[in-house]
Amino acid sequence: MAKILFVATDGGSYNALLPVVKFMSRKGHETTWVTQSAGVAAGKINGGYVIENNEQSIKNILIISNPDVVVSGVGSGRSDLCYHFSRTALGLGIQVVKVLDFWGTGMPHEKGFAPTRLCVLDAESITYEAKMRGMRQEHIVATGAPQFDALIDVSPLNISKVDRPFIVFIGPASKERVDEILLPLLELGKFLRAPISFGTLWHPRSKSETFVDNYAKIIHKMHNVHWIQDGPLRELGSGNALLASADLVIGATSTELVKACYLRRPTISFVPHNGVNHQLLLERGIDEMPTSACGATLHVGNQDSLNHLLRIFLKHGREWESELRKMLSAQEAFYRLDGKNTQRVCDVIESML
Repeated sequence: MAKILFVATDGGSYNALLPVVKFMSRKGHETTWVTQSAGVAAGKINGGYVIENNEQSIKNILIISNPDVVVSGVGSGRSDLCYHFSRTALGLGIQVVKVLDFWGTGMPHEKGFAPTRLCVLDAESITYEAKMRGMRQEHIVATGAPQFDALIDVSPLNISKVDRPFIVFIGPASKERVDEILLPLLELGKFLRAPISFGTLWHPRSKSETFVDNYAKIIHKMHNVHWIQDGPLRELGSGNALLASADLVIGATSTELVKACYLRRPTISFVPHNGVNHQLLLERGIDEMPTSACGATLHVGNQDSLNHLLRIFLKHGREWESELRKMLSAQEAFYRLDGKNTQRVCDVIESML
């Protein structure tokens, strides 16, 4: 059996690799984690190596462990262990498989960097990733992200006491990004005639921030809005189950929007043109969410377009039904919920042994 090092630093890279580690361990391979001290992943893993992000520490681990292959997540900056560990391993002649948890992860600092193999979220992103990373397209495999396999077991909640429609807002990580998309969304209250339920799933880094409480005060005052606060909302079930129960999911660039596609929920990606959320995508070489580019989410770039979609959603007439049919068709075509993303990544790893 093979010796495999798995490298993760932040929550995204850890979540993407965890199912792969479990799968490969069950198959009898020797799997070992390598994480960065003070990184999120280091607090989630028992055992393995927790190291500083410097050349000597990385070389020492690679020499001591002598792995057959390194499997790495992709970090958010040049100070991330995933970035340097992969480069050092390749320099020592060790094959590297990188697993993306989101489109364009690692851009712009990894632009032009080609691992041995790259596992991506969907077939539509192969051309883009090949160009950005300077890779041959045949070395990029559309496996799907392993962390989404768990969604196959998610069922909607029985929330009959909650007014319908039930709208779930996905809150980004910073106040500036939240302000850009939530303030316009709250204009919804101006043309509401029937009650709705509204809940938020905040990013882990923002849910305890003061601005969250300030928004709660605004929403409490909205006519015909049943505000379900974050605590009681999560008591109903997991974030995944809440997404599966939503009549509409609204966010900007969150991974939760991808989950909504897998769960076949109506989804809006609200990314105002030239705003802070749009800039985040542009830094990765993307103009809009790839889910929107293929039609699996509805892209909205300004207040007027948002208001139009919300109006036809609330009316729920033929125009909205037409949007739903197109969206569902794209979700089914591009985001397979077959529970085999992890297996496909493991097949890529084993093909190199």
